Amino acid sequence: MMNISEQLQQRIQRQTFEDPIRDQIFSADRLEQFAKYLAKQIPITKKIAAGKSLLPRVIENERQLISAFQIFSESVGKGHTLPPSAE
Repeated sequence: MMNISEQLQQRIQRQTFEDPIRDQIFSADRLEQFAKYLAKQIPITKKIAAGKSLLPRVIENERQLISAFQIFSESVGKGHTLPPSAE
């Protein structure tokens, strides 16, 4: 079973990337509007809720993001193009 880094490397090597579709990407203003809309959807409470720590997940996300960055950097160094989502 391949880990995510190996899967990403294989996908980059066999993928042909098209130019990004710019009209599907939110502008800064539109992104701000959408963020405000989402914020209004989340109820605010003063009640403190005990729950599962997010720190282990944040640490794992950091590791995966650093790995993806290194893979993309290496790929660009070899002359490959990046998908719009990697920009």
